[in-house]
Amino acid sequence: MTTTVFFKVPAVGTVRELAAFVQARTAEGEQHLLRRIPAEQLDTPDAVELLRIPRALGHAAEVAAFELEDELHGQPVDTNAARLLWRTLLNTAQPFRDHPDVPAGAREALATVDEM
Repeated sequence: MTTTVFFKVPAVGTVRELAAFVQARTAEGEQHLLRRIPAEQLDTPDAVELLRIPRALGHAAEVAAFELEDELHGQPVDTNAARLLWRTLLNTAQPFRDHPDVPAGAREALATVDEM
């Protein structure tokens, strides 16, 4: 038996809070990596590529949130596009789903993201 989870349109504030949360966590991750990489290796291709990962995740959250906000302000809202953008934003937040600072409005959605 499969369970269908219906899409609940998030509030614009929740979208913005989740994007800011992901960006803060990825910035922390980048800083953590910078402390672990010896200074003389920071400009090596491997270090540059490694540091691109948290930056890309933060950027993906920002772009998804921006596009979703635009979609939510549209009349009428394209629910399919909004659902896909919300799912994209939730996927960027997945690595941090157990963090105590996850925005309250996104906590439940993150718990069910695999069922969407």
